[in-house]
Amino acid sequence: MKTILISVCSFACGLYHAQEKSSDNFQFGATLKASINFTSKENKNRLKNEPVLFFKISTSFGVANTWLSKSFYPSLNTEIHLYNGGLGSDNVRKSAANRMILDAIFALTLTSGFDYNTDTHNPLKYFGDFTIPALNNPYSVSGSLGTNFIFTTDKKRETQRVGFAGLNVKGVQAFTYNDGSFFAKMFLGDGEDRYYTGGGGLSYTASWRKAEDIRDASLELSYHKFTGYTDETFQLSYDIGASMVTYKDEDQYKYNKSLWKLSARYTENNVGYGVNINQYNSAKWDAQHLIHWLTYCPYHFVPYNKFYSVEPFLYIKKQ
Repeated sequence: MKTILISVCSFACGLYHAQEKSSDNFQFGATLKASINFTSKENKNRLKNEPVLFFKISTSFGVANTWLSKSFYPSLNTEIHLYNGGLGSDNVRKSAANRMILDAIFALTLTSGFDYNTDTHNPLKYFGDFTIPALNNPYSVSGSLGTNFIFTTDKKRETQRVGFAGLNVKGVQAFTYNDGSFFAKMFLGDGEDRYYTGGGGLSYTASWRKAEDIRDASLELSYHKFTGYTDETFQLSYDIGASMVTYKDEDQYKYNKSLWKLSARYTENNVGYGVNINQYNSAKWDAQHLIHWLTYCPYHFVPYNKFYSVEPFLYIKKQ
């Protein structure tokens, strides 16, 4: 914990001192997003699956500045999520109060690119697509690499570290995050294969001006996997050739969920709205199952039925 706090504070101080020297390149922003999920009839067993309705409220804050030259753009972002179902929840809590979970994510990201322009309005990604990014990517073409420290109020989970990589080409963005693979070798992920264990997506954002108004629209397809955890169980399952990861605490299986999401949103004058079409827990289309099968790794069994949800959302931005 102390190392994490020192890293975040040092990073923030570096950005602050850089801002004093180059205020024109300094960027800060904040967003607030609220969404509600309406689930399909396949989600009929409420004791086993999600609530019929579940919500998420999320905020993001970010600061960034050029470093050494306009080719390097370090950023510090923070996300806070409050939710009562979906990815990250275990569905075994009986009371509504116990279902409430708060996650906090601190992201350190370095972006490098070409054609620097502060008037661009493509989002600067640093993790998943769980909230609206607070900052814009100032490059037409860029690559990003970073790490995310994730804390939670859920007493059944632990703090984790997840790596991130992203590519942006004139509004078309591809991203991936994972706590293992090459991210663990670079010490950007903790290598434990748990919780926010992996995901990625592909998006396109278009922006334009109408008089003094700035507007943008985005379309995105993404995949996410969340899993339970017992210390060293993934490595042990791999070493003995097991096909499935086993947990000492059987309630950890209840965290195992997958999510495919198709998202469309529109922003005008820093106020936006959109909708997500979500597919949860499809065994046939679980990307992590395929990756682990191809790499001879044990997979995380998902104990839930497949179902769909429609998730309208509203958000505001301040930049």
